This record gives sequence, C-alpha cells and structure tokens, in this order.
Amino acid sequence: MDDKYLDLFFVHLSQQNFESCHQFLDLSSNSAAPTLRYLIAFEVFYISFDWLRYDDPNRQAILGSLQGRMSEGQEESELVRQVLGVVEVRKSLMEVYLGLVKRKKEQRISEDLDTLSRSLKEITISELSTYKEACLYEVLCLSTALKASEGLMDLDYFTVLLSLTEFREHLKHWELLFIHKKYTPSHKNSKTEYNQAYRWHIQHLHSLLARCALFFYPELHGMVDEDLAEYGLELRER
Repeated sequence: MDDKYLDLFFVHLSQQNFESCHQFLDLSSNSAAPTLRYLIAFEVFYISFDWLRYDDPNRQAILGSLQGRMSEGQEESELVRQVLGVVEVRKSLMEVYLGLVKRKKEQRISEDLDTLSRSLKEITISELSTYKEACLYEVLCLSTALKASEGLMDLDYFTVLLSLTEFREHLKHWELLFIHKKYTPSHKNSKTEYNQAYRWHIQHLHSLLARCALFFYPELHGMVDEDLAEYGLELRER
C-alpha cells in the first residue's frame, strides 16, 4: 500500500467499508499494514456498540486487547504513532460512555471530553483527516449533549436551544462521512446496518428533546427536522 493509497484507506475506514480496507492491505507491503489490520478489527468492534449496550467486560476487553496489539511489536512510525493517538481517544470515549450510563459526575466527563478534543487536534497527518474527523464529531456530540442536559437542569432556555442546535449539526456532519453505508465485517453474506454509535446519539437527541419539550415545547417544536424524524421513526419500527 503506497502512501498515495493511505487517503483512500482511511476514507473507506470512516465510511465503514471494512472489506475494501482489507483489500488495500492484502496488496500492501507497507510496514504499517499489520497495525492497520488490527485497526479495522478495532473499528468493527467499537461501532457495533455491543460493549456498551450490554455493558459487557468481555467485549470491552477485546477492544483493549486490539489496542495493545496495535502498540506492541510494530515498527514505530509517525503514521502509527498518530493512529494510536486516535485509538487512545476511542478507548477513552469508552470510559466516557460507561460513565454516562452509570451516571458519574457530568462535570468531570465534560473536562475529559475537552481533553480528548484537544488530543485529536494534535493529529496532523493529512491521510488521517477523515478518521480523525469522525472521532471528533463523536466527541462534539457528547459534549454538546452534556451542555444541553446541564442547561435543562438549570432551566436555561438559551443554553438548551444552542446546545441542541449544535448537537444536531454535529450529527449531520458526522453522518456525511458514512451516509448510513452498510458494511460486511465478516464475509459477503454478513451485514450490520448503520453506525451503531451514531444511532445511539440519534436516540440520545430524541431523548433530550422529549425531556426539554416538557419545559420548552413552544420554543423547541420543530427542532427535529424531516431527515432525523424519519430516521427516528425507522429505529422505532425495527
């Protein structure tokens, strides 16, 4: 895999076209190929979100093991170092999600998210831009959702409205990176629909809107636009 193909590899990775990523690696003699193969497996497990939905330590351990394999026994390069930087953010996000589910203090979580956002901005290799961007929008969605939740507790209408608007815009930009692509992580007849992490955030937005509507219904009526409303309806029908 020549350097000129790295852009395509990470674009396909962000779009969840994992089989295409493997095809790039099968033709590769790049020293980073073993690390990138583990990266594909890490992404498949991560966006399945089973480790959160079931709060499953075994699935969480699989992600930790894949992270360890990426960082051990591989030839060190700037590309590998920065890939591991994004993976470290991913791994830290796992703790954030688990903290939210277990209702840990939101103030500390907000600080952690700010730190993760700054870490992603230190990733400078251009080939990693789409992969980094997908992770950054995920961080921003969590951050703005927390601000909306805090504003709701304070009955601060303007904070709630601004945060929910930003949350919705981050979701739209995140979606543009994959447009609900279907991928086949195991073989040609195996399909998992959607980015499950994104799906969780859509449901989170709807939950926040439902709570906020109890206090600010006239102002928030119509906040869910047609596309998000249809997606939410589709989720309810599944």
